Amino acid sequence: MATPASPFRQRDAVFHIQTPAHFEAIGSPVRLGIVEFFRSRGPMAVSELAVLMGRPADRLYHHLKKLEAAGLLREVGTRQRGRQIERIFDITADELRVAEDAAQLVRIWRLISSHAQRNLAAAIESGIIHFRGDDRNLAMRVETAQLDDQARSKVFEHLDAIRAIFSQARSEPRGTQTSLTFVFTPNPSTSTGSANTSDPVVSRKHGKKTPPASKPTGTNTKNTSTTGAQAADSGPRRRASS
Repeated sequence: MATPASPFRQRDAVFHIQTPAHFEAIGSPVRLGIVEFFRSRGPMAVSELAVLMGRPADRLYHHLKKLEAAGLLREVGTRQRGRQIERIFDITADELRVAEDAAQLVRIWRLISSHAQRNLAAAIESGIIHFRGDDRNLAMRVETAQLDDQARSKVFEHLDAIRAIFSQARSEPRGTQTSLTFVFTPNPSTSTGSANTSDPVVSRKHGKKTPPASKPTGTNTKNTSTTGAQAADSGPRRRASS
């Protein structure tokens, strides 16, 4: 059965976050939470958003204006509610794509990871976490390995498939509000072309050969892989805090 068309203005496909005003707009836990609720729930009035976030509506207007001024949020229509006409808002685009700015990426990741931490804490506090069984709803792990081009491509194929699952769920919402946060990155502290540790080391000062250092063993051994991925999946989001 086809999903009925929304009576409100449709979203663009992509919004590029690239100017200082854009980064400033999403640089707040409250505003990031607002964006995520609109993204997952669709167009709504401020009164509805206030209920979802557990915050007074009059404390959200400032954040909405900030997002609207930066172009990330816009009024998409109005709705009659009793004797009042409500303004309906929505995010500008389905996908918010962050510019390839290294300094800003670190800032945004700190914000996103903090947001995920609050979601996890809220889910644990509410007592809805299930660690095992068919109703398991929490996963946390770090995977590290040396990946070649083919392996990396497979990882991104799976990540794209996961994103497609979430995209489909946003178009047909049902079930529990759930979030997934991940970062996939090479580890610059290691090298695939590491030296042969069995070769003797030449002292720069005396030119003498010294035995190679013994490899550490046990729990203190460092993993020398070059690519890491980290993900956390938790239940309903908690209210964002300023």
